[in-house]
Amino acid sequence: MSVQYPITNELDTLNDLKQKTGVIPHYTTLHSSVIVFNTLLCPRGVAIEETTHHIFVATRYSGIKVFSEVGEFLYQLGVGQLSEPYGITLHGDSIYVSCRDHTVSRFSFIDMRLVRTIGGKGSNDGQFNYP
Repeated sequence: MSVQYPITNELDTLNDLKQKTGVIPHYTTLHSSVIVFNTLLCPRGVAIEETTHHIFVATRYSGIKVFSEVGEFLYQLGVGQLSEPYGITLHGDSIYVSCRDHTVSRFSFIDMRLVRTIGGKGSNDGQFNYP
């Protein structure tokens, strides 16, 4: 389960969010594109890992970028494997990313590799319309 907190302006940071809420709940997910870091282009979804407080950001053109809790770039994943990601959530040892091509991809927290992609456009079983 994810808990959502709105970010009201582009100057909000993770530390501002911590101050506003008091805590970062387990698997907090922000479906917003207003957290801005210098190295992001078109951020679309944000998820914060509970233990490390690493920030996972789905970006339109460059997969998933991962930052420290103070905004330092750490690494990225999914480049060339994702079609315009826009939603992201964390659960257990997995990172789930929804993409514009009507798919959901699962990455492993252990080795950050793509485990599986499901879906496709449609209304039949196993298909999505912008998940």
